[in-house]
Amino acid sequence: MITQSVKMYELEALEFAQALPAFQSMRHCVPLFAVLERNSPGRVFVDDAHAPAVVFIWSRWGYFYLAGIAHNDEFNRSLHETLARELIPQSVALGERWPVLYPSSAAWSDEMGLLLGDKALRRLYRRGYTLNPSSFARHHNWRERVPPAFRMARVDAELIANAGEEIAGSIKGTWNSVGDFLSKGLGYCLLHEGRVVSLCLACFAGLGRLEISISTAEGYRRQGLATLTASAFIEACLERGLQPNWECWWTNGPSTALAERLGFEQGIDHPVYLWEEPAP
Repeated sequence: MITQSVKMYELEALEFAQALPAFQSMRHCVPLFAVLERNSPGRVFVDDAHAPAVVFIWSRWGYFYLAGIAHNDEFNRSLHETLARELIPQSVALGERWPVLYPSSAAWSDEMGLLLGDKALRRLYRRGYTLNPSSFARHHNWRERVPPAFRMARVDAELIANAGEEIAGSIKGTWNSVGDFLSKGLGYCLLHEGRVVSLCLACFAGLGRLEISISTAEGYRRQGLATLTASAFIEACLERGLQPNWECWWTNGPSTALAERLGFEQGIDHPVYLWEEPAP
């Protein structure tokens, strides 16, 4: 343990596994397990260093995760102080001015005032999807559909080095290092005249799942390239016994349409709280 504040303790990285039981109801949420498995950068705070009943996770990408017994006033007051004094400013300093708090249950809704004061919270929803392999089967012919002059490539060390920050920057945003991504993650991209025009990466890895992040360059959209790149990624996941994971905002029409086209089936919409922080 490296810090202590009243009834809140920060765990050392080697202690993160102690927090796993608190998040069993959030197994759909790969990013938080990426932190707990030490694949992605984050900090973990608990009410009890040996048998946590409440756990809070701060992540470098601006998402906060909260699980356990909601009505613990001592912990919640300590967390409020630490959020205001340290954790929210740290997120803002990293460029994350729209933090998202992802609670494990509806019981936390009564604690938002204590935790976040008078911030103008918006209650939104993250939508999760689960792949149906039978529905995805029609995409196994993706190789035949790659257009002439395009080439599908797996993201490896050589490709990352040649692409500069175009790929490495995406990886460093959510992984501890490019090395961790290469050993535990996965990625595919479509190249056109040597340029990366569509990229599908595992932005997180946890619980044997890889969270999908996909982007296509301007001028190459609406041509089915994202479907091809994601198909290569998903097929590689299945061959390795890994589960591809898809989550997005419930109002993100293009993302939900692509997920369903690939054979993902809609799960539950999970409520989260979002607010804006002033610029530093």
